[in-house]
Amino acid sequence: MEFKEHLSRHLRFIKKSCDSFDAGESDEALRIAVSLRVIFHDTISSTSLLTHLAVKDSIKLASTFSFAETLTELSGGNFQAVAIYPIMMTSEGRKVPLKEWEIGSWNGVEEWWNEIIWAEDGENYSRKDVVLSAANQDGGAHVDANPSYKTLKFRKGPSVSIKINGKPVPNALDNHHYALIRQISYEIQSSTDLISLAENT
Repeated sequence: MEFKEHLSRHLRFIKKSCDSFDAGESDEALRIAVSLRVIFHDTISSTSLLTHLAVKDSIKLASTFSFAETLTELSGGNFQAVAIYPIMMTSEGRKVPLKEWEIGSWNGVEEWWNEIIWAEDGENYSRKDVVLSAANQDGGAHVDANPSYKTLKFRKGPSVSIKINGKPVPNALDNHHYALIRQISYEIQSSTDLISLAENT
């Protein structure tokens, strides 16, 4: 019962942070990342809530990034020829797709956690990469004095120039991982197995 209560608590944390994010507080992505780490990530010294609950092999999670698999096939598995920037740019600037991206697949926890959601110049980044970078190095739970290449890459964003109505938009994709984390949280909130587990306390 205790672990289900913790899961329910962290899902509430995520909901509150999502509401704040959508109101303009994009830094709330860091709080979301910490809760995602608690729910999903196992290490030698820490155990995720889903492992405590013994459901990692039984529940399914929603994925709105399933197009990455199609692009992998089209590129012959070589991402040098293709870049994936999972975000929307509009006349009002950067926008998180949320429900505008359909749920393309329902994946097991490990498959979902390690699914590639951003690829560029031969580098592949999974949900795990994005979440742990924010939680462990970029201020979610810790601030690293010497952040990794991945963390610096996420802060900088994709190596592309953005124009809206013909005008360059400088730094339009800075902290690209914030928007990705918001999209990941939408997937979590759409994952009925996880929500039902938390509600059944």
